[in-house]
Amino acid sequence: MSPVFVMPGLYPRKITLGPADLAFSCVEPPAPCYGPQIMYGNGYRGPRLAIVRWMLTCEDWARTLERHGFTGVNVQMLPGPEPDFVGTIMGRATAPQPDEERHDHSPAADDHCSS
Repeated sequence: MSPVFVMPGLYPRKITLGPADLAFSCVEPPAPCYGPQIMYGNGYRGPRLAIVRWMLTCEDWARTLERHGFTGVNVQMLPGPEPDFVGTIMGRATAPQPDEERHDHSPAADDHCSS
């Protein structure tokens, strides 16, 4: 599912105890293959189960989080354990409070997600 549709659901509608943190990790995207990618959910074994995953750069993740009102955004690439090994993207941000101004959540607002 596109991050533009997931982001609004990531932060709570009503936060009463203070800010909520979001932390995530994902595999480094193979350049230049950014955006949606089809993959088999069962690997190469078992019944075919096609799923879509989104491969974004650190900059795209940060921009998407900020566009959806997250603050304290920090997204970085951790290198693989050896040269030429796949790295890991690590991200952290604080969800917006209900009374904070919201940004445009329309698909058109996320230019890297448009087709």
